[in-house]
Amino acid sequence: MGKVILAVMTCALLAATVAAQNICVRVQIGEQVEFRPFPCPTPEQPRIVSVAIDLAPDHLSLRVGESATVKATVHNTDGLVVSGERLDWLPTVDVQEAFPTCMILIPKLTGLQAEAVITGRVPGECGVTAVMGIGNNLYTAGRPVSVTVLPAITTRLEAKTAVLTAPMVLQDDFLLTTSADAGIAEFTFHAESSTYTVWALVRAPTASQDSFYVSVGGTEDVFDMAENKWSEEWQWTKLNGRGTGGPLTVNPRLLTLSAGTHVLTFRGREPGAALRAIVITADPDYVPQ
Repeated sequence: MGKVILAVMTCALLAATVAAQNICVRVQIGEQVEFRPFPCPTPEQPRIVSVAIDLAPDHLSLRVGESATVKATVHNTDGLVVSGERLDWLPTVDVQEAFPTCMILIPKLTGLQAEAVITGRVPGECGVTAVMGIGNNLYTAGRPVSVTVLPAITTRLEAKTAVLTAPMVLQDDFLLTTSADAGIAEFTFHAESSTYTVWALVRAPTASQDSFYVSVGGTEDVFDMAENKWSEEWQWTKLNGRGTGGPLTVNPRLLTLSAGTHVLTFRGREPGAALRAIVITADPDYVPQ
């Protein structure tokens, strides 16, 4: 995925503290300059303020759903006393719509420092840079902070996110098998190269309403989702399989996946079997709540 640069505007309000009223301040960022106040009473003899915008860190690596902080700081490199300076952050676009890889929040402003919280939304690359507004001009801070968003180590998918094929149905907030050996629910997710445990939030009232066929990458097996634990209540159960034997022969059934996008398919087996959510995790100690 190509790198997307998200411009985050910063506004610095500059008012020079000088003894003589006939001397103004020239703000210089890189090769661009701006006189403050404008118009400058005596542009022949300005005081010069060289302003630098520092961004830290240089690079962020996040997983989907994780957040980290980027800081911007304004420095006056020549030491001239400047009062009234302030660094503000304002998004220049609706980032949730225009840049789905990252989401940015602006939680804190402290004088000449500002912080932005970057949250990974989908795997890919994005970036953050700062732009200082002085008068009618914009000055960009150095190179942007690059952000790499990796797939989540633990992903929860609700029933409503599945793509359905009849006669599998979405009833309220859960999937329901309505016909024997029929109907499909497909969950699409991103994974890194790893071994995954799948948890399912299921309802299995009786021994004849407690299973699905489950496949990923074309390999299908029976998932006995509440063997000897039948109940009208919802319960979390690890994905299991029968292999060449009976119920729970393969327990848990672990998935070894390559990096990329995968589809986990639940195919109807017994009418009345219900599924509300799944969790796919590379953390062997994770237990959903």
